[in-house]
Amino acid sequence: MLQPSAGPYEDRGDQVSGRISRGDIYNKLSKEEGKLMIAIINERNFKNAKLIYGAALFCLALTVIVSSCVMQLTIQGHHSDSRVVNLAGRQRMLSQRLTKCVLLLERMPAGPAQTERLKEFSESLAMWKAVQRGLQQGDARLGLPARENSEEIADLFAKIDPFFTAMVQSLDEVKRRDGRINPAGLRSAAGVMLRNETPFLNLMDQITFRFDREARESAGLMQIVVWGIAAVLWLLLWLEFLWVFGPAGDQAAEIVKAHQQQLNELQEANADLQTGQEELLAINQKLAEKEQNFNAISQQLQKEVEEANAKWTAGQQQLDALNQKFTEHGQDLKAVNRQLAASQEQLKAADRQLEKSKEELQEKLNELEKMNMFMVERENRIIELKKEVNRLSQGSGNPEPYRAGAS
Repeated sequence: MLQPSAGPYEDRGDQVSGRISRGDIYNKLSKEEGKLMIAIINERNFKNAKLIYGAALFCLALTVIVSSCVMQLTIQGHHSDSRVVNLAGRQRMLSQRLTKCVLLLERMPAGPAQTERLKEFSESLAMWKAVQRGLQQGDARLGLPARENSEEIADLFAKIDPFFTAMVQSLDEVKRRDGRINPAGLRSAAGVMLRNETPFLNLMDQITFRFDREARESAGLMQIVVWGIAAVLWLLLWLEFLWVFGPAGDQAAEIVKAHQQQLNELQEANADLQTGQEELLAINQKLAEKEQNFNAISQQLQKEVEEANAKWTAGQQQLDALNQKFTEHGQDLKAVNRQLAASQEQLKAADRQLEKSKEELQEKLNELEKMNMFMVERENRIIELKKEVNRLSQGSGNPEPYRAGAS
């Protein structure tokens, strides 16, 4: 860099005191380069924050998917449990219907009514066998899942099996192969049914109540699991807000503040450069006025002015690059705002999904309560049927097969 020559220019140093020199302009440009490096480092940190933000959203989505799967499994489990309880209770009704059919067929003369009653007897017997087997081994046609019963239910089925086997064997002898009634087998079946029906009904009651209790226990356990998943979801949301959303907002505010500060500094640098350019023009004018006396010195000063202009142009290009970088950061901030809005929509969708799952679970519990009421009404109907059987037995001169007040 050319230094001011001594002599006539020594007095001019006092005249231009307080003005920005070329060294000050170079120092300002060096500071801007350092700030540009800091902006690049901030951009790398911003990219790392985006990766963390994406991982947090993935964990949130995974939790919602797991919650939905558990809800679906719960609904399917309740549906199969209600079917099992219904068919287990229906076994009692079928056994009593078979007993009634046997007693009526024994006293019913041949004719259309007997044929219709025999058809009802065959259908009830086939259903009775299929349901008893399906409750232990599963039957897709009846909607019974193939599952392993608990030890208590298996023991109850082992206790009821002798009574059930004796009743089935006797009922199989009621109808001949040609489709007609076997009178001897019918009389034997009536006795076997009356002897084994009461213990069968008592054990079937225990099996039904045990199925119902296990269904309620399963529902309670699944409800605890659902609440646990909801708690994990809320904890995850809280941790994401604490470790991701909060720091991301703070970092965005810091970036905005830094960019605003850089913009102010750029404006100040532009003003300083403009002032320096104006001062250089004034010096050129004064040098032109002294051109006749200081031709050699004027040429030297002209070269210095050209060098200063070249430096100013380089500085202007760097400032343009900084302005472009500032624009890119502004676009990144807009992208962050859009991602935050999308995250809020996902949180709202997760809340709606949880509410919907709770409503579906409540509907299944209401169905179980209705099923219990249906079983109570069915018990009352069974008592009425037994009274009718007693009345028919009295009418035919036979003793009452059911004691008063027996279930």
